[in-house]
Amino acid sequence: MDGVTKTGQGNFLVDPRSGWSEKRAVHAVKEDFDQPLDIEPDSVGELGQTNSFTLGHAVPDRITQVSSGPNKGWYYATHVAIIDSSKIRINRAALTVGSAFYKLQHPGQGFCPKSEVPAFLPKAIAHEGLQFQVNSHSWAYSTTLDETVGELVEGAVGATPPELGARAVQLALPAIDKADAASGLIDDEHPIQMTCNFRFFNP
Repeated sequence: MDGVTKTGQGNFLVDPRSGWSEKRAVHAVKEDFDQPLDIEPDSVGELGQTNSFTLGHAVPDRITQVSSGPNKGWYYATHVAIIDSSKIRINRAALTVGSAFYKLQHPGQGFCPKSEVPAFLPKAIAHEGLQFQVNSHSWAYSTTLDETVGELVEGAVGATPPELGARAVQLALPAIDKADAASGLIDDEHPIQMTCNFRFFNP
């Protein structure tokens, strides 16, 4: 113990810390301009996309280092030590007046007029969840993760903050899987409402 080898036996009781079911991960939503979508989209999926993922977030206000005793120097979580991030791509180039996609549209047989192209932009932003809108991809991922992640990661410890963060992500995997599934269902459960269909390139 504390650097000295000792042997012995005894009984001890560990009480789980209360309130962890109410604790939440850190959420981040950002528009990704580094990988633009094709200006000549071949499907509605090329008009907006969301990539959500979870990383360790063992920062000072979420962890504490043990100062004495047999676990001196180790870190344990005082809050949910993960961050979920949604990187969102919106095809602003295609959804603008005068774009090749705009010029491709003409009404008839259920297809949209050109005016529906710029009108689709705010719908795409809301559907992907750039402002964390309810029933969006980013919202579904984060809110579903928060339903169970607190209690799952309560036991995260590590010899270093990065090690603790990695352990927290590992413990959170069941919640992450549920979050991925919930976000994936948004297109079917809360599709973008339209009264016509777009024409796409090489559909």
